[in-house]
Amino acid sequence: MNIFESDWFEFIFQLIQSLGIIITLVITIVNLLKNNKYLKSSNSLMITQNHREIWINILNNDDLKRVFDKNADIVSTPVTEKEHYFTNMIFLHMSSCLKMCNSKSCFQIEGMKNDIKDILSYPIPNFVWTSVYKYHDKEFVDFVMHNI
Repeated sequence: MNIFESDWFEFIFQLIQSLGIIITLVITIVNLLKNNKYLKSSNSLMITQNHREIWINILNNDDLKRVFDKNADIVSTPVTEKEHYFTNMIFLHMSSCLKMCNSKSCFQIEGMKNDIKDILSYPIPNFVWTSVYKYHDKEFVDFVMHNI
């Protein structure tokens, strides 16, 4: 009887093949988990960068200082186009962050509920929200309405 024709050899060969497939699957899963972590880190960094760019606008532009003035009188001095645009950029940024967090594409942003509540406590963002909410997706509108 030839060793290559025996059941023992066939069993060992199939065992090695199966182990090779299992090891390949385990390596693939480990790499996917690592890539997911890198993707989350990259997306979180991108959110921070976009956040910084938005807030640099308010620091470098005196026309936007009133957006976060608790005493802004929007009746005697209506909201300007720049204030409106800037405030909507904040809402768009927060909407993108929410989508990324909900899809688990970034690390959770734990302060988002407090952020939206604080932002809408100012007269200008509150006024702008009442005019732009209808242009935002339902998921974000529901999030905002639930947290104010």
